[in-house]
Amino acid sequence: MHLKRASHVLSRDDTLMPHPHPLLRWRLPLFYVLSFSILGAVVPYLAATLIDRGVTGWILAAAVGALPLGRLVAGPLWSLWTDRTQAPKQVLILGSLISIAGLVWLMVAESVWTVGAVFLLSVGRAPLGPVLDAITLDALGDQRSDYGRLRLWGSLGFIIGAMGSGVVWEHLGLSPLQLGVVLALPLLLLTIEMPLERGIRSSPLLPALRVLASDRALPWLLLAAALHFASHVGSTSFLAVHLSALGYSEDWTGLILATGVTVEIVLMSQARHLLSRFSARTIFLAAMIVATPRWLMTAAVDSA
Repeated sequence: MHLKRASHVLSRDDTLMPHPHPLLRWRLPLFYVLSFSILGAVVPYLAATLIDRGVTGWILAAAVGALPLGRLVAGPLWSLWTDRTQAPKQVLILGSLISIAGLVWLMVAESVWTVGAVFLLSVGRAPLGPVLDAITLDALGDQRSDYGRLRLWGSLGFIIGAMGSGVVWEHLGLSPLQLGVVLALPLLLLTIEMPLERGIRSSPLLPALRVLASDRALPWLLLAAALHFASHVGSTSFLAVHLSALGYSEDWTGLILATGVTVEIVLMSQARHLLSRFSARTIFLAAMIVATPRWLMTAAVDSA
């Protein structure tokens, strides 16, 4: 498969940088927890928060759409800059600062300015995922099949953020945006403290892209990924709005999301076992088959 050759190009030893400090082994889980807790605290409640402040119609749609748009535009640029500068720590710090600025702006923005605030938040968040994953894979070295066990800490963080945000909004009056800022500050401090002065694994971009582009399966894989996330962005963004329309409080949003992500944690904890028994193709197809009745049931039921 061409994708196997692409993997070889992307992980060639001639550009291998020294592995990050072993202390990152305990810092990485904490980074995943904090980073994803911000997503869990803000993203599922963003539309409900904006509606509560009187933002509706095309402005609401544009604001929600600015989240994936910011990642789409800024994500590759951040990654290219990280490869060029070999300064992942500085990129993470700058991204964290920009995302905090976006959250603060979003707390006071009105009308169409909310779109710009969400876009700024998304641009700041864009490098945290790919750069963190690159650091993680570099730290794991030959034990990359353990990635799922590290990544599950992100899912745990999402649960903490989603459930905590619903509770504090419902019972303490603290908005999801305010909670997002509260969680973003320790993430920034952890990033500043990280012993990440050396670069991470890098490879020539154009040769790798040529190998990937030669694989006929890639366009279909990208299309499947686009459809997958298109369904999720609407569901996740408007779940709190949907439940509110059904008469349920914000607590239920966090509880329902936590239930689903708990299954995700269990699966990722078994990643090594699953990948040793089943091919990636089989796992993808199984996930798609399970997704079909899931979406039908989500659309049909009206009981939390």
